[in-house]
Amino acid sequence: MSLAACSRAVQSEPPGPVQTESVTGSYLVKVAKGQEVLATIAAAAAGLGITDGAITLIGAVHEVRISVMRKNDALTDLIRDYAQPFELTGTGELAGGQIHVHATLAGEDLTVAGHLHAATVRDFFVHAYLSPLEIYPRET
Repeated sequence: MSLAACSRAVQSEPPGPVQTESVTGSYLVKVAKGQEVLATIAAAAAGLGITDGAITLIGAVHEVRISVMRKNDALTDLIRDYAQPFELTGTGELAGGQIHVHATLAGEDLTVAGHLHAATVRDFFVHAYLSPLEIYPRET
């Protein structure tokens, strides 16, 4: 489907009533051109006083550092760097102020997935949805 056709499909009327629910307490972190994704989320979380939460990502990046576990040694990361446009989707957590995100990236003739170490936005944006969480059971 072409981009124009996709845009027309997205702009069309829904087949029936759309149900929405307001959820308070979640934040949309907008990662702009030239910004590194994880650093931007960390700065936003720190500024909001959030140390624990769930993270969901969608957008597009260019420079990426991602790792997977080695098949013969799960305790050793195989880190790779890529410099090309990628569509990005990811999920993760903010635990004790530390970000941990797994991502799937699709580019021309290449799809990669794994632990996201860094990603920089160049031509588009990334939206990160940050939902603060309470730890249970609460540590004493």
